[in-house]
Amino acid sequence: MSKYRAVAKFRIHAGKAEEFKQIAAQCLEAVKAREPGTSVYEWFMNEAASECVVLETYDSAEALLAHTRNVGALVGRLLKLADCSVDMLADPTPEVREALKRMSLNLYGRLQGRD
Repeated sequence: MSKYRAVAKFRIHAGKAEEFKQIAAQCLEAVKAREPGTSVYEWFMNEAASECVVLETYDSAEALLAHTRNVGALVGRLLKLADCSVDMLADPTPEVREALKRMSLNLYGRLQGRD
């Protein structure tokens, strides 16, 4: 499987939702401007603005690594406002594992699927 899929889950700290939304908007703009290998990048927030889920699909390991370079500083700011865990649906390369080491990462290798 060459595509990398991820589900990032943020638990936003009390009183930080508006700042979180502003930085999330900057992430989206950065992805739109500089990441042709990111095919899905969607943000969802619960009604209480206390949790956010981000669905991500990258065309390759290289595209995911480009994403970490592009929005890494912004994600660092988000991590000061929220706790985060990431479910990675892929068989990541050592480089991808290294790039995501600051995240709480749950790995799910591909079992089967329609190609």
